[in-house]
This record gives sequence, structure tokens and C-alpha cells, in this order.
Amino acid sequence: MRASALFLLLAGCGGGGAQEASSPGNNVAAAREVPPAHIPSAAELADMRAASATLRLYYDHIGRGDYRAAWALREQRPGLAFETFAASFAGYADYHADVGTPSYPSESDGIVWIDAPVQTWGRQRSGAPFGSVGRVLLKRQAGTRDWKIAP
Repeated sequence: MRASALFLLLAGCGGGGAQEASSPGNNVAAAREVPPAHIPSAAELADMRAASATLRLYYDHIGRGDYRAAWALREQRPGLAFETFAASFAGYADYHADVGTPSYPSESDGIVWIDAPVQTWGRQRSGAPFGSVGRVLLKRQAGTRDWKIAP
């Protein structure tokens, strides 16, 4: 009796299983039929890879406590001295980051921009865990390959 009641409950809820997944009206199946709006060129893919590599290297330097090397990957801006930058990591015992898939490059006024999602995580010196999610902007002068973390 319980098995038949469960079957009726599932049947009434659309528990059709495999048939539903291949149904023409299913959004997942339909999404596979729609081509992407933009397929990146080889140059765009190279930019995306290079920007991601720069960002991973930046966070690797921070994780190892090599703040000078991380600082060198940043675009310098007035009001942020190296000492202030390095001191901002003093409260962390352990610092890691995962870099996600970057945006397509965009050029404006001779500057190429890419942003990428980043999740930072680790442990504070107090032992408390920390974590955050955000996006980091990278830039380079058009015609160069030197990506910098934008301020």
C-alpha cells in the first residue's frame, strides 16, 4: 500500500524520471540547442588565460607571504603604500584564493579590461576561519601583455 501511494505521489509531482530530461519542452535540453552569443577568438582566450594566470600568481604570492611580489602585480595608485598593503595581511595565518573563469576582454581608450570571480578563504591568526567572494578587475595597455591588478 505504501509503495503504491508513493508511486501515485511521484506520478502526480511529475516524477517522470528520464523521459522528462529528454523532453523537448525541458529548459535544460533546450539550452543545449542554443549556440553561445559569443565564441572567444584565440587572442581573447589567450588574454583570458594570461589574466587568470596573473591573478592566481598574485594570490599565490600573498598566500606565501611574499607581499613585495604581489605588490609588483598591482597597478600602483596614490594613497596606497606598500607598507599599508602588506600590513593588511598581518591578521591572516593562512590565505588562499580560487580564481574563476574571467570575462571576455573589453577594450576602451587603449586599455584592455578583464574581470574574474575570486573566492578567498583561510584562517585568521586568532584561528577563526574567513572567506569572501568577489570580482577582481585586471587591466593592461593595448599592445602589451603585462596584466596588472587594477586598484
